[in-house]
Amino acid sequence: MLSRVMNRNARDTVSSVEQGCSRYSLECGTGMLEILSRVLNSATRDTVSSALRDENLAVRQRAKVKWLKEGDSNTRFFHNTVKEKCHVQRIQSVCDMGGTFVYDDDVGLAFIEHFTSFLGKRDGSLQHILEPDSFEHRISFADSLEMIRPISDLDIKNAMFGIGNDKAPGSDGFSSRFFKAAWEVVGNDVCISINNFFYNGRLLKELNHTLICLLPKIPNATSVSDYRPIACCSVLYKCISKIIVDRMKPVLDGVSVNESKSNTISTRLS
Repeated sequence: MLSRVMNRNARDTVSSVEQGCSRYSLECGTGMLEILSRVLNSATRDTVSSALRDENLAVRQRAKVKWLKEGDSNTRFFHNTVKEKCHVQRIQSVCDMGGTFVYDDDVGLAFIEHFTSFLGKRDGSLQHILEPDSFEHRISFADSLEMIRPISDLDIKNAMFGIGNDKAPGSDGFSSRFFKAAWEVVGNDVCISINNFFYNGRLLKELNHTLICLLPKIPNATSVSDYRPIACCSVLYKCISKIIVDRMKPVLDGVSVNESKSNTISTRLS
């Protein structure tokens, strides 16, 4: 919601300044162009540039166009990209657990029924406990100490600043770009919140709030089992994950980890 409001405010600012400039130009006439250029002082130009940057950033994050570079114009193409992406990814109908196709509001209910049938459930079939000798590769004692050493404020800052500016914001609308720009103001609170998680094992409800998105496992997915859920997390949640990943990456070569899984961990949140 906040991201939509921010995007709308950016568009309103650009539109308001542009309309004001056009109106002033008509009132002055062509002979007053020199005066008009003086009126459009640096403060006004900065306002327009800042609003355009905000609008471009919001559209980039929504469109998820990976090859979009800094400085590209915010044109109709990118707005159409957002609309097309929403249309293509919308799940119009799905086959539920009983084999019946459902539509509209029943689609969501079918997915809820499917995932609640196994997510959060305890598997009673796992009775045995693996012995330490079952693991051929182990991390060294020095590596284990490095992984569990206390989290410093610098670790948190490095993790936050290591998250790309164009990564989609969380449900609160705040992206990593915001936290970087306002670090002098919010940095201490961010460090307190994240340290609270690592020391107490508790995550604030506001940070643990996520949006669940469903991605098809196969082309032309039709059944609830053909989709896998991913969580769109808040930036602070991503920061916590990145700290853990950064601690794990140096020791992955010394343990038996599937190469594809290792690559996933190494590139996660970069």
